[in-house]
Amino acid sequence: MHPEFPHAATRMITVAMGGGDDESVYEWFNRAVKAQLDFIDAYNKLALALRPRWGGSHEQMYDLAVKCIETGRYDTDVPNMYIGIVLEIAGEYKEWRDAFKSASVQKDIDTYFSKLPVTNNYDTTRHMIFYWAMRNYAHARTILDQLGSNVDNSAFAAFRSKRDIELTVKQKDVIPEIAAFTSDVSNKVSKAEKMCVDDQNTNAIPLFKHLCDHFKANSNALAYAKHRLAALERKKDFEDGKWADLLPVNDLSGWTWYDGMYFPNDKQFRIVSDASGVKFVCDTIIAGDYELEGVIDSRGSYAGFNIGYTKDLNPRSVFIMIEPAHSNVWVCKYGYASAGILITSSNAIARLGPNKFRVKVKHAQLSVYINDQLSIKDFALSEDVYSERGKIAICNYYSGVTGVSIAFSDLRVRKLADAD
Repeated sequence: MHPEFPHAATRMITVAMGGGDDESVYEWFNRAVKAQLDFIDAYNKLALALRPRWGGSHEQMYDLAVKCIETGRYDTDVPNMYIGIVLEIAGEYKEWRDAFKSASVQKDIDTYFSKLPVTNNYDTTRHMIFYWAMRNYAHARTILDQLGSNVDNSAFAAFRSKRDIELTVKQKDVIPEIAAFTSDVSNKVSKAEKMCVDDQNTNAIPLFKHLCDHFKANSNALAYAKHRLAALERKKDFEDGKWADLLPVNDLSGWTWYDGMYFPNDKQFRIVSDASGVKFVCDTIIAGDYELEGVIDSRGSYAGFNIGYTKDLNPRSVFIMIEPAHSNVWVCKYGYASAGILITSSNAIARLGPNKFRVKVKHAQLSVYINDQLSIKDFALSEDVYSERGKIAICNYYSGVTGVSIAFSDLRVRKLADAD
């Protein structure tokens, strides 16, 4: 082996990782960076080896991240590994923004940005996003005002964990939240959010309605208040046993957009795939016994929806897909066809045109009706999908195919009583 080259030592990090020997992992890493300090693959391999699932810890991962800053080698990509590792750690949190709570993390992030040799709109936007993630809205607002119209949208796309698709931020979510929490009624915004944390959603609804009225001249803060209000009102209707209308009307209030392009109006929600596919998640928490119904027009594409969707290392959900081209209904446990696939042919499916669907979840059993015809009966749901706090997501099966159009209409959900 040639110690003057980093490649072999870096490969040995993976080998040592399988043996569970921390000292050996660090030894091979040190050999690799001694040969070439900025051999980034060595940092990535060690960060992976230090993950809790491999016997490491988030503390060990963070120590590595800090050491990347301490090299002071801003002429290389090594300090940038700090940001990458911190986002990987955050991606493993149930609520990823909690990873930025500690004062030491906030101090280290400021250190990283203060030492960048050249700052541009991209880096300044990234710094604003980190302040938003920390919920340090005052500092985020200062940077936002400094940027003005020069906010770099590419910084939002880069702010994500490689291994956790849920750690994704959009400009349309970040800036409205900053605007609301730095408004003249920021105390009322905080009070409303505290009510939600304390499960006082019924009391929070009138306060968010008041905020919507107050923010009529502040479009960004209004967008935030409308988003929160829509999710809470849908949740209240659901808990009261009423049909909760899930269809986004004219905007995405109450929904989180991850992938694809959207064209909502008052009759249907049309979405078109981009290179990453389609993924929109309704922010209303749904669990227990319920039925979901709507109309989907996917024509020849593979499209459907998740139920029980939640953020996890392996997202707990069931993906239900209607495939008009072959008259099939798919049910896949844990999202996109990763396990427990059931494919059933249904002559009720219209190959060209819309299809009405109804999904009934009762006592951890799932049944699917297509155009009022039972297509899947009593598909067993795991306890976590059935009873845990989950969401409904609209997705398509394939990514990498752009321009696929899907339309949803009459999308609604209601809680089932024992007698239903």
